[in-house]
Amino acid sequence: MSSGLDSNGLGVGLLDQISTKVGLASVSQTGGQVFGHWKDHIREVVIDYGATEGPVRLPVEGGSEHGNFCYIGTIDVGNDDIHYIGPKRLSSGDVLLEIQDQKVAGFTRLDVLAWFNHSCRVGATNIKIKVIEAGFLTTDLRDRKSVV
Repeated sequence: MSSGLDSNGLGVGLLDQISTKVGLASVSQTGGQVFGHWKDHIREVVIDYGATEGPVRLPVEGGSEHGNFCYIGTIDVGNDDIHYIGPKRLSSGDVLLEIQDQKVAGFTRLDVLAWFNHSCRVGATNIKIKVIEAGFLTTDLRDRKSVV
């Protein structure tokens, strides 16, 4: 008969619940690997706005009006609208955290797009966007009330 405790003396399944609540990938879901806190997986992508001939069409989905963080929608493979500086790229599903040092977690979709377009218009040729890869942070705002 099992005692219901794991090797750490915690209730079976409790470690997974704690890991999820503090932002760790679930041990059972990752084959025993722990990937660390979601903040360790933030990446900064820089878009060269000066290299475009027209407005950059950032495919933003979600938004607080839907109970979600804003995230990057479908990016076409041959999308020539977005010119990057450096090797980091936006990917479909990336959760948007900051645009030009402005935290946008919890913004509506239209507010994110308005801030992005404003950042492009005020003379900045390089637009910094901080994102986290889909899967490290859920898009559901109800799961996280104070993220960044």
